[in-house]
Amino acid sequence: MASTGIALILIFALVLACSGFQMSMSGSSEKGMSRRDMFKSVTAASAAAVLSSGAPANALFGFGENKSKEQLAVEALAGYRAPVADVIRQLKARELRGGRDDSAVVTNYAKKYFEPLQADMAQLAKGLKLAEEDQKKAETQPLLMKGHLLELAQACAAGDAKEQLEEMEEVQETLDDFLKLAATKYTVPEMLLGRAATSVEYYSIFGCEFWGLKNKPDSNVCEPKGP
Repeated sequence: MASTGIALILIFALVLACSGFQMSMSGSSEKGMSRRDMFKSVTAASAAAVLSSGAPANALFGFGENKSKEQLAVEALAGYRAPVADVIRQLKARELRGGRDDSAVVTNYAKKYFEPLQADMAQLAKGLKLAEEDQKKAETQPLLMKGHLLELAQACAAGDAKEQLEEMEEVQETLDDFLKLAATKYTVPEMLLGRAATSVEYYSIFGCEFWGLKNKPDSNVCEPKGP
């Protein structure tokens, strides 16, 4: 009974957040709403549901009460695949073309996501406690990642989009390798292994495509699709 009430509260909170998104879209087609705005809106609504229900967050969102800190860290690390894939997509589509301004976008991604990714990977690698050979490989991946990020920074400084793409693909491969090693002992979200996830799979309700919209060029703001 309590769980049903909790679910209803969360659904109501999500509907409120989504309504806010739709109102924003209809009220100002120029401004739109970015994924970050959607994330904040849904997160705030969900937090309100947690507080009003008095239930622990894991009861609301299905987080296992007995998950180890290593398991939680593996799941968090897997989440970095979304921004990595996003930059690769933009570089391949030539939405990011190098030069000063577009290279600054890649640099900002690196500082916000990829440098923390490397630090989190290094911290996690120490405590994975995998089979001896796998553990050695896992502890090597953060060092490889650091090298790729240094080369990415050089490519950004040079404004070279081709080199940026090559280094981003190395970043992606190194993260995938680390997660595959971690998967020998821990649970990694399945869609983050193997094939590249679609934009809808990566961003779910936080992505424009989920709502039948599209991204504005060179932006994370949503706009209606053309006829």
